[in-house]
Order: sequence, then structure tokens, then C-alpha cells
Amino acid sequence: MMDVSQNEFSSLVSELNLKLANIDSETMNNIASLLLSSIEENFLSIGRWDGNEGNVNLLSGGSNRWKTLSNSTHETYKALVLGGIKKAEKSAEEAHAKGKKKAAAEHEATALKLKNTLGNIDQRTLQRSGNLAKSIEVSVSGDNTIQIKTSSKYAAAQQFGTTNTIRITTASRKYFWAMYFNTGLDLYKGLALTKKSSVKVTIPASPFIIIQQQDLEDIAEDIARAQASN
Repeated sequence: MMDVSQNEFSSLVSELNLKLANIDSETMNNIASLLLSSIEENFLSIGRWDGNEGNVNLLSGGSNRWKTLSNSTHETYKALVLGGIKKAEKSAEEAHAKGKKKAAAEHEATALKLKNTLGNIDQRTLQRSGNLAKSIEVSVSGDNTIQIKTSSKYAAAQQFGTTNTIRITTASRKYFWAMYFNTGLDLYKGLALTKKSSVKVTIPASPFIIIQQQDLEDIAEDIARAQASN
């Protein structure tokens, strides 16, 4: 007998429990390896899900690929990264002027990291750094439970999708004007002139902790084989 249950994602840790009864440790480890391989394939395939954003769960496997960011979200993301680079570089210059070498090095490292992010901006969100895929752990606990976890704080947003709101204030308008003159990006000009009090940035659901029908069939075979040998 197999019971699949899904816990809600917290801000730091996501966890899915697959509980199995009376199964030997070798079979449990085989199932854990199968699940990890399937999840890794989700990343390599740029998504393998049913496309139903209203009901994302462990059994949401399918043939749909993850959606790309909308043009507006893509441009907003690019603008924010460029703004971060400018800020980090300015902070590094100020730190150098004050003789604070350690602080300057930290700001320069931040700028470099953001520049690398900018270079990968056209990739799908889950593939830009590879950190999310690397953070996933599949383990077997002592109570015959397989746990699938990721410590990434972005896991929930990517698994289920999310919409973030950027407030437009007097201070932010001044910042957007400054960034427009520094970068020439029309997006900044648009943000500075908008009559809206806020703008929304939407990240579409890109379920990665999901399994396929074939995985279920393989797991069922492993369980039946293990139970038959008992």
C-alpha cells in the first residue's frame, strides 16, 4: 500500500513525503533514486508537467514545458539587475575611497554575481544558476518515509508561481529617472512616468518536484516485487 501526501512549502524548506509500509531498505533506496532521477530529468527537459497551474502536486507529470517570462516581466527583471549592478559598483567605489578594502571587495563580488545573472537572463528562471536543482535532496528516513526536500527560498515561487508587487513612490521615481539616464532603457522611463502606484511582476508556475505516470508504474513494480519476497 502506498500513500502519497504533500505538505505545503514553507518560505525556506519544501517537503514532499512518500510513505510506504513494510518495504525493505534496498527497495526504499531504489525508489528514492528513481524519484531523484525523475526530478533531475524535469530540469533537463525544461519541464514535464500537465500545465494545470490551479492544481500543482506531486502527480502533476505531463508533456508541457515551463513557460518563459513575459516580455514585461523579463524587462523588469533586467532593469532590476542592472540597478543592482550600478548600486554595487557605486558602493565599491565609495568603499575604496574610504580605504575599506574588505567592504569594496564584497561589493565588487556582488556586482560580478549580478553581471553573471544578467548574462543568463534569457534562460528560464529555474536554469539560470542551477542552484535550485542542486539543492534538492531525496532521502529515506527510519519510519519508511521518503523525503524530497529543497532548502531554496525560491522553491515555492517556482513550484506554484507567484506575483510580486513593486511600489511606485516619489523616491523610486527619482531612482527610475536616474537609471533611465544611466542605462537608456525605456522601461525605467516608463516606471518613472507611470500613474500607477504599483506594478506587478508575475513568475509563472514551473513545477519541478513532480513525477510521471511511468514513475508510478515503476514504483508499483518495485513494491510488488518487495512484498512478494517477504
